[in-house]
Amino acid sequence: MPQLPFTKPANQILISPDDALVVELEVGANATAAEMLPGIVVIADTNAQDVQESGAEAHAYYGVLEVRSDMLITDHYAVGDQCRVIMGPAIVQVLVKTGEDINIGDRLITGGDGLVVEQAAGALGEQGATIGYALEDSGGALGADTLLAIMFLPAVEAQTA
Repeated sequence: MPQLPFTKPANQILISPDDALVVELEVGANATAAEMLPGIVVIADTNAQDVQESGAEAHAYYGVLEVRSDMLITDHYAVGDQCRVIMGPAIVQVLVKTGEDINIGDRLITGGDGLVVEQAAGALGEQGATIGYALEDSGGALGADTLLAIMFLPAVEAQTA
């Protein structure tokens, strides 16, 4: 695997810049707690100030869940928890779905349960919004959901990317 031009932090999703837009929201009533891990892509719940995990091929999303200071990167958020959401643009780590084979530069979209997958060949937009581009190679098909570095695009930019 090639050397990355940055260091991936051990207990943080945001890699760069330090002043990226990060907002505090609440995990909504429709969220699945088992899916609410740092590094997933989140969308609005029924209340616009609440979030839940994104579905597959999402066209609108808020951002990527960040680790709270009192959590570990492996801790799940519960319904009703206050959560931190990175809204981008930023270099972040996202949870990539098991079985994906990601190469540097691949376009990425949501693949359900907040996880990220490679955008398949085809017309842009038919598979949801491009959420970003891979900055790291997965080294083959992933055996488990794995954090990989990407250039994350904010939702407004993603619609025209």
